[in-house]
Amino acid sequence: MLLDLNLPNLVKDAIFKSLKQILKTLLSNMEVECDEAKLRTFLQVIISVFSFIGPSLDILDELWKFFSQIPRLNSSCRLKAMTLEGSTSIPASSCAWLSQVQNISTLKEPSSFLMFVQLAGQ
Repeated sequence: MLLDLNLPNLVKDAIFKSLKQILKTLLSNMEVECDEAKLRTFLQVIISVFSFIGPSLDILDELWKFFSQIPRLNSSCRLKAMTLEGSTSIPASSCAWLSQVQNISTLKEPSSFLMFVQLAGQ
């Protein structure tokens, strides 16, 4: 749901520039210690901004650099929860994961990675 606020390009550029600076700081802090809840909250802000003024390839580029790193792909950071029993929110099969991706908008609490997929799909 993209709302056209008819903002001048200079205003959009300023918003995206500020958002990118904040995002870079947040992601650099995530390199040290990943806080999945904080990352999901900020991704929700980005989803809201994109829905109001449209997407930004610069923002998506920064997110891609973060999420495509091998340590990040192999990390449990992107999981909602882990318990002593080892249960996680990882889908049991590739079909279940694909189903989650196809139905992202209906998920109550998607992981940060699924939120990134949702942003990239807009």
